[in-house]
Amino acid sequence: MQLERDVFIVHSKGDDRESTLVDVLIPRLHEVSIMAWLYGDWDWEHRVRRPGRGPARASGRLEELDYGRYLAGDPMPFRAPVDEVDEGTLGQMIHRSRVVLLCEPGAAGPSEGVVQERKAIAGLAKGPILVHLLWPDSDGDFFDKLRPTTALRLKEGEANAAAVDEVFAAVAAAWLVHNLQWKYGRQGGHRLLRSVVARETTLAELVEGSPHFQEPEESRAEPKNSRESAIAEIFARLRPLEASRFEKWWTEDLAVLRSRVGELGEGPAARSLRALIAEADRCWREAFASTDG
Repeated sequence: MQLERDVFIVHSKGDDRESTLVDVLIPRLHEVSIMAWLYGDWDWEHRVRRPGRGPARASGRLEELDYGRYLAGDPMPFRAPVDEVDEGTLGQMIHRSRVVLLCEPGAAGPSEGVVQERKAIAGLAKGPILVHLLWPDSDGDFFDKLRPTTALRLKEGEANAAAVDEVFAAVAAAWLVHNLQWKYGRQGGHRLLRSVVARETTLAELVEGSPHFQEPEESRAEPKNSRESAIAEIFARLRPLEASRFEKWWTEDLAVLRSRVGELGEGPAARSLRALIAEADRCWREAFASTDG
């Protein structure tokens, strides 16, 4: 199975608030072609059966025999097999995602699965953007040590429409930033995002805190103080194939996402997503017009 999707969501299934949020969020992400891992994928496809690690019993297969108990004459020398998380596969699932949404555990504390996922994330090299979701009653301590890229603190104490809008916007913005940095290079996506941040400073934390952030190289022929020349150079090294690929992605593949941002509420994450799309749209059109002229 291909271990690559856009979003991995770390949450406790037993927490009603988190489960309600995720149940509504994932279909909305899928509607705009941002594909998320489902817990069904986790439960059925990414567990391994480990022999000899479960409760003691009188009979079993040879690989389940506990030799210490057997040599001691124990009447229950076998240990039952147990299903465990395939940690290697889990690490690949998380690392190959574009965005990981970390839902800070509530008063009940993290589930066993959340603890396992946090451990896997802590052991990874830089990869996905980490979005830290905090409810009004969250202290943030559980995921802080992972140094999340950006934090989203909700005003709502329940998974209502406003909360889902904000989480959707935060995940979508992180996904856009990751793709621009990962797909379109230092002189393309990175330079475009620098121009966006210059006008919309609320996006600086997300863009500059991303594990893939790089400062664009300055063009030697470009005056340092010429913003117009900088924008004109954004896609200069990408044309013609890469630039046309970007144009298709931005205008066609992202058409549904771009059409949905106007339906979101007025929370800070929704406003930042709209600003990101609007400024990126303006910057790349200016760049294309300049290079075509």
